[in-house]
Amino acid sequence: MVSKLISPRAQMEERNVKGSAALHTAIEGGNNEMVSKLIEAGAELEERNIEGNTALHLAVKSGQRDTVDKLIAAGAQLQTQNDEGYTALHLAVGEGNSEIVSKLIAAGAQLEARNNVGYTALHLAVGKGNCEIVSKLIAAGPQLEARNSSGYTALHLAAVLNFTSEIVRELIAAGAQLETRNDDGYTALHLAVGEGNSEIVSKLIAAGAQLEARNNVGYTALHMAVGKGNSEIVSKLIAAGAQLETQNYAGDTALYLAVGKGNSETVSKLIAAGAQLETQNDEGDTALHLAVGEGNSEVVSKLIAAGAQMEARNNVGDTALHLAVGEGNSEIVSKLIAAGAQLETRNYAGYTALHLAVGKGNCEIVSKLIAAGPQLEARNNAGYTALHLAAVLNFTSEIVSKLIAAGAQLETRSDEGDTALYLAVLRGNSKIVSKLIAAGAQLETRNDDGDTAFHLAVREGNNEIVSKLIAAGAQLEARNNVGYTALHLAVGKGNSEIVSKLITAGAQLEARNSSGYTALHLAAVFNCTSEIVRELIAAGAQLETRNDDSNTAVHLAVGKGNSEIVSKLIAAGAQLETRNDDSLTPLLLSVSLAKDAPQSEIIPLLKEYGADLTAVDKYGNTPLHRMVMLCRFIQEETLRLLAFDSVINKQTKYGMTPLMLAAEAFDYNAIEILLKHGADPNIVSVASGEICTALSIVIMGEKEGYVGENKALDCAELLINHNALSSLPESNAQFHRMIVRDQRRLVRLMVTHGMPPLCETVETVIDYMSPQYMEVPHEMDNLSPLAVALLRNNITIAQYMVENLFLTPADVVGSSELQHLRNLFKRTFEDESLRFMEENLSQPMPLFKLSFVAVSAQLGGVAGREERIHKTELPQLFQDMLLFVKDFSGESLLFTTESLTGSPTSSLTGSPIGSSIESSSESDSDF
Repeated sequence: MVSKLISPRAQMEERNVKGSAALHTAIEGGNNEMVSKLIEAGAELEERNIEGNTALHLAVKSGQRDTVDKLIAAGAQLQTQNDEGYTALHLAVGEGNSEIVSKLIAAGAQLEARNNVGYTALHLAVGKGNCEIVSKLIAAGPQLEARNSSGYTALHLAAVLNFTSEIVRELIAAGAQLETRNDDGYTALHLAVGEGNSEIVSKLIAAGAQLEARNNVGYTALHMAVGKGNSEIVSKLIAAGAQLETQNYAGDTALYLAVGKGNSETVSKLIAAGAQLETQNDEGDTALHLAVGEGNSEVVSKLIAAGAQMEARNNVGDTALHLAVGEGNSEIVSKLIAAGAQLETRNYAGYTALHLAVGKGNCEIVSKLIAAGPQLEARNNAGYTALHLAAVLNFTSEIVSKLIAAGAQLETRSDEGDTALYLAVLRGNSKIVSKLIAAGAQLETRNDDGDTAFHLAVREGNNEIVSKLIAAGAQLEARNNVGYTALHLAVGKGNSEIVSKLITAGAQLEARNSSGYTALHLAAVFNCTSEIVRELIAAGAQLETRNDDSNTAVHLAVGKGNSEIVSKLIAAGAQLETRNDDSLTPLLLSVSLAKDAPQSEIIPLLKEYGADLTAVDKYGNTPLHRMVMLCRFIQEETLRLLAFDSVINKQTKYGMTPLMLAAEAFDYNAIEILLKHGADPNIVSVASGEICTALSIVIMGEKEGYVGENKALDCAELLINHNALSSLPESNAQFHRMIVRDQRRLVRLMVTHGMPPLCETVETVIDYMSPQYMEVPHEMDNLSPLAVALLRNNITIAQYMVENLFLTPADVVGSSELQHLRNLFKRTFEDESLRFMEENLSQPMPLFKLSFVAVSAQLGGVAGREERIHKTELPQLFQDMLLFVKDFSGESLLFTTESLTGSPTSSLTGSPIGSSIESSSESDSDF
């Protein structure tokens, strides 16, 4: 029947829901007969169930010795590990089955195999405390130093798990290393001490364990015994010769640790054994420091009795007394004082015990220290006495009273010159202020800034303390180092309540600070509420008082843009035409700041109250001049307030009109608004020694590189469209400079709007010539615009001038100037300019064009192009040929003979129209 059950083979390997094959099931069921049949039938011995156990694992776990024998005989693998890394030997040890352990060892099981947490069979046997199996494994020769995943050897486990010392003895006898360390640096001795196993400690000491071995934080066995508070083991280690002064990596000795634990018995043992009392840890603390810090009065007494130094300092300079005071331990403070602790010792911040007691607000300890006779005037590193600290730290006034009663000096100053009264005011402690005043504190004592306590009370805005100080007789007119009285400070802080108190108390309204400011000045400067201004005026503040810059309150209010205060001052009778040191009236000052939004309200306000719109500063600038000169992006409505007939064309001492100033700044917006309101672009200035107009200023400014060409062009075009070209100075130097700088758009703008062609001497334009100009013969008295273009080798501009007949007699064929140029170009190898002359300036000019050039020369700069054309008295046909027309894009084009003759040739040279500027490669993008 069994034979039928176990065939065919495939059925033997079928698994149930637990992943067990037939052999597994038979072993788990204890069916020896079935197990034998399955083995004989060839069942797979290494098949694993869901937990990774093979048949051998299951047989070992269930203690089936016969089955184990059968499986071993059948060839079962002894080293196979289940999911937890256990071999059959691990399981046998874990089950405590000594017989099966023997069988597996005899069959060749590997003793060093480790499970998933690194345990060998020996680790497990020690962990179970099974001496018999431990002996068998040792006898089989395992590695005694094998470590688990935490670095523990079998001896470590024996020490930790606190089993019978017999296992420890056996492991030591077998050669286990006593000094092997686990991952935390612990030896077996550390572990035994940590577990408090005195017997094992004795065995390890007897076997020669190193007493000074340190773990990863520097602890020896003695440190650990002290830390655990195990007096018995401490005694054993001391008796064995453990070093008492060894320090862990934090600098702690055994004594220090014993004190930290508050173990009086251990402390006594260590002292008796000769432990050094003054050894310091890494923070500089001795055992006495720590005992005080822990508040252990009994241990403190023992240490004092043993001779501990009370003046030893830690890393911040604190003695035991400093620490006792800091901890507020009155009992220990008394013991230390009785033992002779120095009361005046300062820590590294300069604090005595009394400073610290005051700082903690501990009235009881303060009393004890005063009674013991400390110096009340001892200073810390900031120069503070105990009384200073009592005032600063705002504690109960009781401490202040004690210090005063003990004789603390009221006028002692800190390093910053502060008295106790000053500091009490700073903290706003009204009670302490009262006590100090009552004790006779000087009210007029000044700190390093020259401030009295009264100044500070006002600055801090403490109404109650201000009232107390006034009542006590504080001087209202006392000035600090910058000349501020209390009233100045109250106004500066905008505290109307204190301002009222001071006025009522009789504060001087006209007192000036170091810059000559009165309270009213400051009210205007600091933009205080109009209530303070009203109160100062009502109290009689002078409106016309000037500060050191001769500014009145109105000037200052205008400067800050406070229209409400300006209005109040004017309504009270403030003068609008008063001038400051810069000769500015309030209006002249206001327009200088018109770019700031608040001024947009003040300018119309001043105008409404009748400010003189024609007033000028020391340079002759009216309000309109200053607004244009000093502000940008002016709104039209603001400018319109000042732009009226009598000033819009007024010239300054330097001959500048508002329009010229706008031109100088290239302010297109201002130029446009001024022109709209009647500014004359043709006014000429000569005051500066150079003839100029608004247009010439734009052109000259652009050539100096002040702005980009586009901005200059926009401004120039705007002016030219308002007929500014007619007044351009006759000198053509500016135009020559445009050519030199290759400013084609400006050149075209000037030419197309009727700029006359004029010559300049070499000397006139020498300042902007490049080196090759130096070779120009001095006999060339006339440098025409065309000549300059050719000297610059600027063929594009030269072509434009020729095609637009922008020529002078010096450019006519046969002139000496042309011959000089031709010779110069031959010498300097200027082939392109020479070629241009050959192509364009070698044939006689048609008479009607020659007539135009002659008339232009005769009229000079007094006539525009159209007037010059009409002066030729040529037939209308020829006059039309010389006129410009404007196309839809605004380009200026010269009529050609194509419209008259149908021949596409230039009117000047007969060259193809395609070579003209408008159709050349340069075209619009360059011109």
